Amino acid sequence: MADLNVESQNKVILASMNFTSISEQTFTTLLNKCTVHEQSSILKYKHRIDQLRSLLAIIQIKYCFKNYFNLEKDINIIKNPYGKPKVVGWSGDISISHTGDWIFTGICTTGRIGVDIECLNPFPLLKGTEELFLSEKELSFFQANQNSEESKDYLLTMWTLKEAYLKEIGIGLTMINPTSLSFNCPPKKSHFTYQGAKGISELNTYNVDGVAKASVSTSSIKRPSIQFYKHYQNHMLAEML
Repeated sequence: MADLNVESQNKVILASMNFTSISEQTFTTLLNKCTVHEQSSILKYKHRIDQLRSLLAIIQIKYCFKNYFNLEKDINIIKNPYGKPKVVGWSGDISISHTGDWIFTGICTTGRIGVDIECLNPFPLLKGTEELFLSEKELSFFQANQNSEESKDYLLTMWTLKEAYLKEIGIGLTMINPTSLSFNCPPKKSHFTYQGAKGISELNTYNVDGVAKASVSTSSIKRPSIQFYKHYQNHMLAEML
């Protein structure tokens, strides 16, 4: 397959979607639009809801390539041994996250990208789990402010930022102790840089409709142009079916 090329070399496309269930017929139709590799990745999940999340994330990636990069054909998503997705022939990078009834995807034209999203309600982290992923400095800050209104927001922000960063560098939480990462990210600070083992990463956090927290980590992108789109399921599926 020929390389997929675009003119812009610093473009970052982020997209979120709040999804609902679809019919089995629609599921099958969308699945048939996926490559063999993509179908295998989707159907490896045991539960149908997880298969649906994976399917819609892939469809959203294809939708973004079609609408924001004018690339409609030959989008083939594969995964490396660590589970990081990649579009064959694409010089940039992609990332996928889904939780609850939210899908969040990211595409960059150069460099690397990692994204993560978590719902605010119900709060996904149990009391005490902060010790498993916060650095000593972060944990001290949290413990000193845990009775404030910002404490849960801070906790979820740090979780999604570390997930996004580890996806960006190509590994997951199981491959590294997240407490070894220490981010200088106080509450209400939505953008900062981090000097990691693979260079400098830029991290951004977003509040999505007041009900979800989304984070993105990018690197090797000179003055990235970030565009964030909110998709509506019915509109997207009408165009992709």
